[in-house]
Parts: sequence; structure tokens; C-alpha cells
Amino acid sequence: MCRTAALAATIALTTLAAHADAAQIDRARVVTADGVRSFVLVRPDAAAKGPRPLVLVLHGYGGNAERALGVDGSVSPLSRWVVFADRESLLIAGLEGAPGADGRSSWNDCRADAERTPHTDDVGYAHAVVEKLVAEAGADTTRLYAMGMSLGGMMTLRLALELEPRLRAFACMGGSMAETTRCVSAHGPVSALLMLGTDDPLVPYGGGAVSEARGGGGTTIPVEAAAKYWCETDGITQPPYTLPIPHRAGQGDPTRSVRFVYPPGTGGARVELIRIEHGGHTEPSRTLLHPYSMTRRLGPQSHDFECVDEAWDFFRLATPMAR
Repeated sequence: MCRTAALAATIALTTLAAHADAAQIDRARVVTADGVRSFVLVRPDAAAKGPRPLVLVLHGYGGNAERALGVDGSVSPLSRWVVFADRESLLIAGLEGAPGADGRSSWNDCRADAERTPHTDDVGYAHAVVEKLVAEAGADTTRLYAMGMSLGGMMTLRLALELEPRLRAFACMGGSMAETTRCVSAHGPVSALLMLGTDDPLVPYGGGAVSEARGGGGTTIPVEAAAKYWCETDGITQPPYTLPIPHRAGQGDPTRSVRFVYPPGTGGARVELIRIEHGGHTEPSRTLLHPYSMTRRLGPQSHDFECVDEAWDFFRLATPMAR
């Protein structure tokens, strides 16, 4: 990193830290098969009283960890993880993708037919981050979670399939499972939370070409088929019950959201799907609202719930928290 970029990153990290409920924010590095890679680490200000849960946060295509966590001043619903770090005594690791064939930051997820994905070992990178935080920050691998948006969400699916130590639960927004996959089958039960808009212009709710207008994005299966896959993996055989999420009037929000909750499976593993009717390729939030220029291009943003709050509630349900 050049001196100017390093200074800018330091200023951005310092600025966010001043508004993050005293959470400590640093950039850390790990050595992987692809060389040295970095990530943004957020940890509570209070001294640890024992092992802490660890949440891996993965940005979308063309993004980075600072933007996903709001470090650069961007409006990002995922930035709520910074507040949750101190409030809930969590470790948050904002992972960094690698440049793909088009030079844009992305992930080596499961889409075998995607043309622009990097050839990096991103599962190995995530493993190195987890091992470092176990050794140096007291991360608890029995409370290991991941959340990602868009291609970051698709990478959480690969982590759920292949990462060791195993994820306890994950939340995938704006993504689905690969139709033509390079990944292996899941190595055990993992609780899965899927969130996708029915009008997503980049990742079709009913499956198909990713970023079809641009081409080369590979294909995914319908998100409801992805939920079925995780039900089968988790030993869930009963149908879900549906629970509409109350709509908040105002802000011109045309979306309505419905939660599909499946009964617990093997070892208490859970599967939930939040279908965002008329929702676009945007992260739901009540307070962190995307500008019109973004929603005009990517579709409506739901303001009926906070995606991070939903994910954390789901993670807590998937794993009883040690106190």
C-alpha cells in the first residue's frame, strides 16, 4: 500500500473508531498460500472475560472491508456490526476480497461458470484469519459466524460448505447457491439465514444468470431451492411457517417482507428465509438508507428491519450465548 493510501486508511479507521461505542478498530494481516492478505478487525474496548464470538463480514463485488463496515463514510447497513462489537462483546473481522479477471475485488465462491472470479484460496484465507484470532484475540470457534452481501453472501455459502473450523451459522444477503458448482457438499449441519429481494436485478430470486446484462457472472439456483438444500443438510423435513414482518409506513418503501421459519433440525440447526417482496439488490435497514441514485439502479431497499440485527438474533438462536 502506498503512503497516501495507508494514511487515508488510517484516518478513516480513526474516524470510525471515534463513533463506534469505543470499539477498537485495526487492520491486521495473515500469511496465506496467496501471500500476505489483510482484514479489518473490530473488537470491544472492554477486556475479554473469556472467549468471544467471532463474526466474519464479507463485502460485495468491487467493495472492501472499510466500505462494508462504514469506515470510509459510506452508508452501509453492515456497519452496525461495529456497534454490536462493543454492545455484545464480539470480534468482527471484515475480510478483503481479491482482484478478479476484471481487476475488481471479488471472491472465489462456488460459481464454476463465473468468468471474473479470482483464483485465490479464500477459504484458506478465512481459515488463517480465524486461527489468528483464536490465538491472539480469544475467538471462540464454537461461536463462529459469517455474514455477506451479494458476492460476499455467495462466499459465505462456500465458507458454510468448506471452512474449518465449521461455521455455526451464516447470513447470506443478495445471493444464492451456484447452479454449476466447484464446491464440495456441506460437511455437517450449519444454520442458514437467506435474504433476497424478489426484484433483485443482479441475482434473480428464481435463479438464473448473475448480472445477466453484463455477462460472465455464472448462474445460481432459486433461493428457495437453496433453503431446501440447507434443510436437507440440517435434517429438517417439516415445512416452514410464515411470519410477515410488520411494514413501517413512510419513506416510500414499496417492499413487504415475509419470514419463512423451518423447525429445528440436527443439533438444533435452523434455516430461515426472508423473502423481500419487490426488494432489490440492497441491504435492508431502518436507519442506514441508500441514496436514490443507488436504489434507482439496484432496486428498492426495505426499511422494515435491520439486516444486521436479524442476523445477530438468528446467530444467537442458533447457538446459546455463553455469559
